[in-house]
Amino acid sequence: MPLSPSMWEPVLCRRRRMGFLRIDIAETYGGTLAKVLLNLEAPSLRHCMVTYMGPETVRLTLEGSLDGTLFADHFPRLRTLELTNCYIPPAYYRLSDLSLLVLQYLGPPGGQDPTLTIKDLQSAQFKSLRRLVIWDCFSEDELSARLPIDPVEFPALEQLVVAIPYQACERLFESLLYPGECTISLVVCFPGLAQMAHAEEAAVSGCSFIPLEDFEMCRVVLRDPRSPSIRLTRSSGRGHITVRFRLHDLTFPDPTDVNTLMHAINRLSLASIFPAVHPFDAFSIHLWDALAMALQRHLARITTLHVVFKHNEELDSCIVPSYPISLFRLMPMVENAIFEPPTVYTNRPFFHAAGASFPNLKRITVNLHHNLNNRILSQGKVALAEFFNTRVTHGLAIDEAAFVVSPRLAKRFGFSANRESYQKMVAVYADNFPRSVVRGYIEK
Repeated sequence: MPLSPSMWEPVLCRRRRMGFLRIDIAETYGGTLAKVLLNLEAPSLRHCMVTYMGPETVRLTLEGSLDGTLFADHFPRLRTLELTNCYIPPAYYRLSDLSLLVLQYLGPPGGQDPTLTIKDLQSAQFKSLRRLVIWDCFSEDELSARLPIDPVEFPALEQLVVAIPYQACERLFESLLYPGECTISLVVCFPGLAQMAHAEEAAVSGCSFIPLEDFEMCRVVLRDPRSPSIRLTRSSGRGHITVRFRLHDLTFPDPTDVNTLMHAINRLSLASIFPAVHPFDAFSIHLWDALAMALQRHLARITTLHVVFKHNEELDSCIVPSYPISLFRLMPMVENAIFEPPTVYTNRPFFHAAGASFPNLKRITVNLHHNLNNRILSQGKVALAEFFNTRVTHGLAIDEAAFVVSPRLAKRFGFSANRESYQKMVAVYADNFPRSVVRGYIEK
């Protein structure tokens, strides 16, 4: 937008034959022509995407029109609807045949008006919906209310992606009914000033989406300390649940409580607290402590653990915050572990915690990513060999080491991409491992 009348005319003439419609509305325009188009019949339309380019949400219904429903309530073939930074009340359309619905706000924090309520979803009849994305669209006040409400049914839902304030998680969970094997990605947000108590509330409410069933794999990603996530994969292998905490927008009152800072100092490594303890670190400690409590039962039967830390290029070392390490003691059944990047084994707090944990650990997988420089690989090699030998000393010997390799990595070291070359690479990397360790590789 905008389009000249000469450009609009063929669009309007062919609208009944359109199978795909994408509308981008510039910030300086109100989208009047888009509203007209969205209120005309679209009998052939299968996919519709509308994006408002401004920093707030706009309503796309024609106020005062006689009908006002989406595509004049005639879109029998529509299967996907994606609305970004714009809003059409679900009361204006019936979506029983829709397979994908995306309602999202992608502007700056606080720029959107709350545009969605549970009652809106109830009116839409999502009988065939397979994927639902609701991103920063729910009214915080509406979801925080404790008034009883009839749940919305999604009988065919396979994937649910939601970003909402932490206060609303439990309310939303109680308001949705979907199959037990549905894959869930939940992003927990923190509007307004953050208090330390909010960390515990967020952990508990975020975990409300995790059912009381057995999970076999846990993946923790800490590449960005302000966007940590934990994923649990079901023992059946059907679907997983990811809870991510969006901490980028955290703001703290000043000054921070002295007792909280003292607690933080006791928990953080010297590298983490130098030169000063930041309220964010204290908040993260509370968050992971609460997560450990909330997930204690879920983690007890985890057999595969995958943890991804951040490698600091400037310091040429792996950044390992101490707080997620507290989860290790809750997973005594872990048999397979992946810790990335390889330099994580050079971090002494991690080394000692992982070295003395996981009494059933039998296999370590090492991801030798082709982007890792020679220094990282060399540091990881020495530390990993020490780790394997330390486990033997503690009576916790590991039986197997599997190395993830790739043709690009082999080429870097002058090897061909074949079985013999991969075996040579593994032999070089594991030459100081205990002899009892079985070495293998996984080509990626």
